[in-house]
Amino acid sequence: MNRTYNLFITHGWSYEDSYYRILDYLDQISNNYDFSYLNLAEPEPEAPDHSYTEELKVEYSDQVNNSEVVILLADLYREPEPDESNYIYWLDKAIDLAKENNTPIIGIRPWNENQTPTPIKDAPETWVDWDPEALKKSIENIL
Repeated sequence: MNRTYNLFITHGWSYEDSYYRILDYLDQISNNYDFSYLNLAEPEPEAPDHSYTEELKVEYSDQVNNSEVVILLADLYREPEPDESNYIYWLDKAIDLAKENNTPIIGIRPWNENQTPTPIKDAPETWVDWDPEALKKSIENIL
């Protein structure tokens, strides 16, 4: 029986290869298995100028709070350049909201790196490598 998993994929308004790669992996899983997902994150092309308004905070919170699993992309969590600190705020916000709501977090280790960023090392319930099968199993097992 096909089940739809409501996922929130962290982005922090930073759309790098890892964000699109995880979507490709989830699509591969959907095409090859009895598995479907809905990405509840509603990213915009870039960080909005009004990034700290209450309206955007509520919208973002709703997206995270309505998810069953948060997919934390460790690639996005790195020391920000001075003009990039905005996305760290949103990644931390997703972690905090998931913890408040007891929403499980699955961390995806950095691509081609062995070390997980220290600030998020303990945030997920589990970490997986960039492997569609491992991601699928992790989502199914965590719920």
